[in-house]
Amino acid sequence: MTLQAHDNGTPPQKEPKSLRLSYRELLFVKHSLEHDFWWFEELDDAADAMPDEQAVRERQRLAQLRTVHTTLWRKIQTALDRRAARLTPDQRRRADLFRIE
Repeated sequence: MTLQAHDNGTPPQKEPKSLRLSYRELLFVKHSLEHDFWWFEELDDAADAMPDEQAVRERQRLAQLRTVHTTLWRKIQTALDRRAARLTPDQRRRADLFRIE
């Protein structure tokens, strides 16, 4: 990636290569995504009451959202597994206290 100077003469800031979340933050995001999966089922049930064409569009949109959510959930689960392997048992226990059930 090449950096170009800004018009005001100041050098541009480098963009971070990746977003680094803590183990606790990853757990929170994972829980939020899991809640969304439940919500998708509610929206799918609501589509039953819609006219046919609108229900088809709504279900297609929900299918796309589910795909994105599932992909993100898997990536977060993989990151959690890698991080958990590096944590000491005490660190893992303290992080799991944050887990929302």
